[in-house]
Amino acid sequence: MFSTKYPIKPKLVLLFVASLVAVGQLASTIFLPSMPIIAVYFNVPDSYIQYACSAYILAYACSQLIYGPLSDYYGRRINILISLVLFIIGTVLSCASQFVLTFIIGAFIQGLGMGCSSSMARAIIRDISNNKSIQKYASYLSLVLAAVPLIGPMIGGYVQQAFFWQTNFILLAILGLIALLSVLLFMPETNYQLKGEPIRIKEILKDYSLVVKNKAFIIYTCGGLFGISAEVCYEVSAPFLFQGIFHLTPLQYGCINIIPLIGYAMGSFIAIHCQKKFNLRITMLVGFSILAMGGFIMLAQTYFLANNILGVIIPMFIAMIGLGMVFPCSIAGAILPFSSKAGTAGAAIGGLQNLGASLASVIIASFSNNTFAPLAGSLIACALLASIIIFLFEKTYKKMSSNSTKLGIKG
Repeated sequence: MFSTKYPIKPKLVLLFVASLVAVGQLASTIFLPSMPIIAVYFNVPDSYIQYACSAYILAYACSQLIYGPLSDYYGRRINILISLVLFIIGTVLSCASQFVLTFIIGAFIQGLGMGCSSSMARAIIRDISNNKSIQKYASYLSLVLAAVPLIGPMIGGYVQQAFFWQTNFILLAILGLIALLSVLLFMPETNYQLKGEPIRIKEILKDYSLVVKNKAFIIYTCGGLFGISAEVCYEVSAPFLFQGIFHLTPLQYGCINIIPLIGYAMGSFIAIHCQKKFNLRITMLVGFSILAMGGFIMLAQTYFLANNILGVIIPMFIAMIGLGMVFPCSIAGAILPFSSKAGTAGAAIGGLQNLGASLASVIIASFSNNTFAPLAGSLIACALLASIIIFLFEKTYKKMSSNSTKLGIKG
């Protein structure tokens, strides 16, 4: 009954992957509409609750670096089961907290558990796909990765208005338990290239070294890092700005996030069709250009026009079209070169990208000034830095390849 050797059906496995990722992403965003109320409950400044988000993302990022190699040695399934148990423990701790420090520790444990979700998702997609299908599957995954954080506030806003903030964590614990039982009973093991030998730290470090030196990995992981950072800046600052400046209720704030979500879905749709005409790098750079455009429009309305909701949400809609194009390309491009090391590669991608996102959330919390200017500046900075780094790495790699060819070295 509990055998891991079920026949693999890609669409069914993809459904498991999407569900797992959805729970992890929901955990980081469902309580966003409640953040001002949670700050009042614990009688602390708003920034303390934003730091809880940072703690979750930090643990989420670092734990991936452990789950990835372990999954290459021992399988994806056992790692997912362990991670879900940790997630449920952290969720219950946050829900029962009477002090803000306990709440932050609970968020950190949640992150330790859910760090498995996206790294395993990337690895499993590599397990079940070929070179032709990987971008399509990556587009589906990226849609969940970005859509759920935007749907989460709507769910959280409704729950907050109907009940109380702890109810969101009760809901998460129930979803985590359902996911645990589903994986235990029905999910197959997808890694048929298990190393079957005792794990060695030296070998893990060697695998990571091979991954991070890969040109494609560097380019596409940097793209994803700045893309995720831009989205996280919006997620951690928007609840306070929309509810503080425009006096929206938690439910109203959650509902208005549907507009950026539509933009992201459009961007993902565009990315899928761009693969027929353009390579991944070009599509990603176009996405960053659109992201920067959204940031500049938001910045202009902040300084030159009267504050209004449409003047913020429309630029964010445009920015999310760009991110919808960036994420599928970053996932597919970074994971494609690795089949036997898909777990390690997926962990490195997620770990590095979410470490960057954690830093971005701390920076945006520190520079908050009750206007949308820091958010707009963050979107612009992420787009420009990503584009510059991609161009520099591409130029450097071509120069190195040219020199190697002249010297008779095959690179």
